[in-house]
Amino acid sequence: MAEDALLIVGEKVAEYADTRSVADLFSCSGGLCGVSIRWWRAHAVILKVHAQRLYKKAMWANLGLPPYTRRIDAGVSDPYGNISSPPLHPRDYYGFEKDHVHPSDSIATHEVPWQTTSCAALWSRVLIARVQFEYLAWLLHPIPGFRVRLVKQRPNTFYGTMSLYTWQVSIPGRQGSMLHNCEFDTLWQFPYAYPFNPPQIKFEPSIPHLNLDRSGVVTTQLLEDSSELAQQRWGDEEVAWHPGYTNRDLMLHLQDFLVNVDEDQMIWNDERVIDEHGNLRVDDASRLTYATRLRDSGRLVIRTPEPFGHRAVPHVVLNPITPSDSQRLAQLLTGPRALDHTICPRAFSSAPDNGDYPNDAYVP
Repeated sequence: MAEDALLIVGEKVAEYADTRSVADLFSCSGGLCGVSIRWWRAHAVILKVHAQRLYKKAMWANLGLPPYTRRIDAGVSDPYGNISSPPLHPRDYYGFEKDHVHPSDSIATHEVPWQTTSCAALWSRVLIARVQFEYLAWLLHPIPGFRVRLVKQRPNTFYGTMSLYTWQVSIPGRQGSMLHNCEFDTLWQFPYAYPFNPPQIKFEPSIPHLNLDRSGVVTTQLLEDSSELAQQRWGDEEVAWHPGYTNRDLMLHLQDFLVNVDEDQMIWNDERVIDEHGNLRVDDASRLTYATRLRDSGRLVIRTPEPFGHRAVPHVVLNPITPSDSQRLAQLLTGPRALDHTICPRAFSSAPDNGDYPNDAYVP
């Protein structure tokens, strides 16, 4: 149906969505209210198909590029990077050349081939269409308990407009846990080459989670790109990111991240939670101590009796690393999905070696 609608209205409507943000369209039409809700749903489906077409077109354009332009994920041992990755944006060539480019393959910024510039512009259109679709889909089908608002790219400046590529998302604690009446602010940055690479998400302010550093950047296997740094962090385990994931899926992913811990990637060193051998304590006292410290770092909110978060929407809970779940995930992510369809990918691939968490979560 979306394919037929796109043929009827033509590419001009989709191109208009590329040049005028969804937020501006909302302000012109008076917002999502009344009978216009049906029009916005139809527009979201058309915009989704348009973003998918642009993504496929950009992936095909990558194949005709010179190898030295694919350095968005290049490293010291692999100066060419992933052959299917988007080209480095021309504005980033100067800083990248100084530190990463192999001397024999270096290229001046003014010598960037026109094919690379054209492909980079196509990937920028992919970013615009995809983020606008995600924002529209969220306004149509929000998850109770989560809050999304657009913020400035430079939040400390007085001037400037709200950026569609910088979101502030409030993540509620899991319902029924010690984080029930808490929420945590995260800052989402949608960079160039999204959705080939995942968005950059950080807790702001940072929280004392055992798998977060002082900066608060989230580095689960789902939120890693295909860079050499990610391969060094996770070893032979594959990175689970897929362009088919939506922001709704990532929100439930972060909610699962809050109440669980990966013993192999712990950064915080707390003797009350970690024993002398570096293993995670799973006794009730240690879990309660950790949950209390994590709860105190959040913002207190008053909840109504209605369900929120993962209990408010139907969702499929899958482990993106397990082979059986990976096959099912590939079918769900590549096939047609409704705007309100939600997948909850587990934050970590396995439980600690010394036993599973009680009630499927480390936070009681």
